[in-house]
Amino acid sequence: MPISYCISQDLNVLYARYFGQMRAEQFADIYRVYLDDPDYLLGRPELIDMSEASAMELDFEQVRTILMGVGRAIPEGTPPIRTVLLAPGDVAFGLARMYQSLADYSGLLEVSAHRTEAGALAALDLPFASVGEMLADGGYNAFRHGRIET
Repeated sequence: MPISYCISQDLNVLYARYFGQMRAEQFADIYRVYLDDPDYLLGRPELIDMSEASAMELDFEQVRTILMGVGRAIPEGTPPIRTVLLAPGDVAFGLARMYQSLADYSGLLEVSAHRTEAGALAALDLPFASVGEMLADGGYNAFRHGRIET
């Protein structure tokens, strides 16, 4: 699954998009990539776009493992990171809600799952009509890549 992301220091938001087949190991790996990025700011709100994910090979235990991996990457004492998941498809939304439930229990992240761009953008208090508009007008840097495997 390719993962690409970009950061807007103007909006103070990280935007990540996932493409293709989603597998558990790539999710935790992306946090290590973020932490190595000089523009990454721990605690910055994140918008994770799963709109272009084509397949999901994840079960409850794998989603729990992903969250534990994220937890290991986040230094102790860090306030919960606001994470908004854009998951328009039924399977993606189900996984996003599962992740949200587990994250709520863990206290590591403040997660909300949304089926629409409008809902996701509103959850981050962003004034844009679409993700495309946000990317065009939000002062984002160039896309960078996390672990890319197919």
